[in-house]
Amino acid sequence: MSRPWKRNGFTLVELLVVIGIIALLISILLPALNKARASAQEVVCQSNLKQFGFAIEIYADQNRSILPQKGPGGNSSDPFSGPFINDTSIWFNALPPMILGQSYYDMLLQGTSPRDGSRSIFICPSAGAPASLGPDTVQGDYFILHGSDSTGAVPSSDFKFDFSYVFNSKLTDSIASATLTRINMSYLRPASEVVTMVEKINYPGEYENAGVQTWAGANPSAPVSKDITPKGYTNDIGQAKACWDRFAARHRGGGHLLFADGHVSWYQWQSAQFPEAQLPYKAKTSDANQPGTMIWGVLGPVN
Repeated sequence: MSRPWKRNGFTLVELLVVIGIIALLISILLPALNKARASAQEVVCQSNLKQFGFAIEIYADQNRSILPQKGPGGNSSDPFSGPFINDTSIWFNALPPMILGQSYYDMLLQGTSPRDGSRSIFICPSAGAPASLGPDTVQGDYFILHGSDSTGAVPSSDFKFDFSYVFNSKLTDSIASATLTRINMSYLRPASEVVTMVEKINYPGEYENAGVQTWAGANPSAPVSKDITPKGYTNDIGQAKACWDRFAARHRGGGHLLFADGHVSWYQWQSAQFPEAQLPYKAKTSDANQPGTMIWGVLGPVN
């Protein structure tokens, strides 16, 4: 008697059904996985800024309550040429050693970078590669800071730089008084509202992804635009300091701010801009401070 035929595989239809089910499951799960990854990256970003908050407190304790100086921006019109790139009182040289990290200048001496290592406290894990629509110089995966080393140990006038978190450029500014280079912690009141460090934009695409228009103009005295749509500032986003201009938009359309009391908060990009109905860059004419929420300049009104 002949043995009955036994099938040893799947039909083409069955395989297509299985593949279709798998594809459907992936399409359902992928958005959830992406959201979970983005949330995890945001937590890491907050942790990085909190460590800088600890560093500021330790530095102030060791220096009679004086904060490090914010220094120049590092663009071609505001280079590090006094203070120089090796100045140990500048925030990027003063703060990292407080949390067992290398100062920026030590990185330059050793040829290392903030991106070295599996996870760097200097880099937001959501930050894309540096890019600009303005006059920034970009070399590979880095912005370039202009200036010089007074010791001559780093014989260059163009220094690779890529920190996701920078000092508040308006902290010691005021409309009515001269800008100070350093300030005492006692001025940072109320501490829960004074911004000390800012998560900085890394490439203009962050604005586009957040639905924010870009603004390449750099002349505040130009005629006021009739368009009151908030515009992201794209000039000189590679600088070593920042305020509401150059504020990040990569986390749910916003970024993080470090405050003088050490806490870190997320803000939507628009909420960190000028309170005058969040007008565009050309229309900023009054005080950017928002008492009760965020204080950018502790010496008085700032714009």
